[in-house]
Amino acid sequence: MQPEAIVNMIVIAFVYICIGGLIGSVLLRAATNWVIGVQVDATTAFFCVVFSYLPRIVAGFALMATRVSKDIQEQVSLLMIPFEFFVLVAVICWQLKFRIRTSLKISAMMYLFGFLLFLLVWAIFTILISAIRG
Repeated sequence: MQPEAIVNMIVIAFVYICIGGLIGSVLLRAATNWVIGVQVDATTAFFCVVFSYLPRIVAGFALMATRVSKDIQEQVSLLMIPFEFFVLVAVICWQLKFRIRTSLKISAMMYLFGFLLFLLVWAIFTILISAIRG
């Protein structure tokens, strides 16, 4: 494996952790407040979200090291979503001391908020691009 590829992957993982962790921690705090009305510390929320990203990052490094095709990388990336969900549930149970049922509700609400945020951003970009093109 080329050293440049390793450096690129490390930079991508770092950016993924920083940006995804910030967005995810806001979503986790909102979901926790919405589901059970508890305010979660921002640092704790960031830790929970970043810890749930670790399996995806490890899988990304492993796939890059084995030089598999892009199609397989995309399929593994899709398969990691439910795995990350259950890792997030486990981390919320462990770190925030909630029951599994409550953690499942919080995680599901977090994913729903994330999906709604994605739809909102997609709609805004679609409208802007349509306005620019005339």
